[in-house]
Parts: sequence; C-alpha cells; structure tokens
Amino acid sequence: MKKVVFALLFLFLGNICFSQTEETELTKDDCETATARYSQLLCKYTIDQRGPILEILKLWEESCEENEPIQRVKILLDIANNSFIDSAYADYFKKYIFDYFERVNSAYQEDFEDLYENNKSYYSYVPLRSIFDDWTWNIAKKQKEQQTYGTSAYLLAVLFAEDIKTFDNELKSGTYQKSYIKQTLDDVVYNSTKSPVKFVLNSGIWIPAGDLRWKFSMSPIVGLGANIQINKSTVLK
Repeated sequence: MKKVVFALLFLFLGNICFSQTEETELTKDDCETATARYSQLLCKYTIDQRGPILEILKLWEESCEENEPIQRVKILLDIANNSFIDSAYADYFKKYIFDYFERVNSAYQEDFEDLYENNKSYYSYVPLRSIFDDWTWNIAKKQKEQQTYGTSAYLLAVLFAEDIKTFDNELKSGTYQKSYIKQTLDDVVYNSTKSPVKFVLNSGIWIPAGDLRWKFSMSPIVGLGANIQINKSTVLK
C-alpha cells in the first residue's frame, strides 16, 4: 500500500514540476514571439507617430516587462517630441545603458549570430544587427542633427547613433560634467560598492569590473578588465 501511495505521489509531483517547467517555457516563448512581432511592427512607423508607437510598446511591455529596447524607444520618442526629461529615465542610466553598451559591442563581433543565439534573453530577444536596431539608429542620427549640443537629448542621440566613443568623450568634457546623466553614471560606477573599482572602457564600451560585476547581468563577451584606484595618484589597469 505504501508503495502504491509513494508511486502516486511521485507521479503527482512529477506532473506539477512538468507543468511549471512547461509554463515557464511558454512564458519565454511568448516574450520572444511578442518581441519579434512588435519590434518589427515599430519599424513601419516614423518617430513622430507617437500614438501607435506607444500602443505597440504597451503590448510589448505586457508580454516581456520593461527592458532596454523598450526604454530606448521611449527615450527617442521624448527626444523627438522635445519632451525628454532625463530624471524620468533614472532606471535606464542605472542599469539598461550598460546592456546597450554591451549590445553595440556584441553586434560588431564576428560571431555576433552565435552570441545572440546562445544569449537570447540577455539581448531581450532582439537579434543583434536587427532591423529594429537599424530603425532606432536612423532615428538617433536624425535627432543628433536636430538637438542642441550640450543637452541630454543631444548626448543620448549620440549614444543611440552607436557613437560610444564620442558619448564617452562628451561625458568627460566640461559640458556634461554636471549633467544628470553624468552624475547618475558616476553614482552607479563609484558609489554602488565600497571598493574603489571603476568601469573600464574596453573595446569601445564600459564594462563593469571587479566587485561591480555581480550587480549587472553577466556579459556574454569575455575579457573584463580592472581599473582600481589605489590612491589619488596611483591607478592600476
């Protein structure tokens, strides 16, 4: 009798585990399918068509929750609408911006297709070098010409035009020293850990090094570097 009860219990628990796994897989598939649909649908619109774009973003977010590509479009929408407020996107500068740096770097790797296939969720199910990336790139290029130099809107247009080196140089310049973006990134880089570990510019992007690595998604790109300040006059690289 005990053996029969045990066998039934085993089958019952097995079915529960299988159902949970199946549900998880369906959720992942739903997000991937939704991303393919909505990211491509967005590309049919121009950035001034704010209404339908926001409707698509809402559906996308309901399927996948907030992520870097969705926030990227929201930022570009506000920039194009001259309504961008940098403090409204604190989450992007605290987390998602580093995902974007990594995305740009990965897209320029020879094995970018393998990188994506093996790390789909890391890239929010948007393929590297996708038409969606081309779409946001073209919008950013145009906005870069239209926005006023010295504003956060201009700086982000530079970023989303994939000019990471210029973005980094501008942050180091006097023009953006007191900007919200600069101060927020400094808080993340220098104050999120007690150890004096900084982000390093590696292959044109900022990479979290040392004790900062655990605070961010694990990068599929190998080759993290450390930049540790021992004192005010000594830096190890």
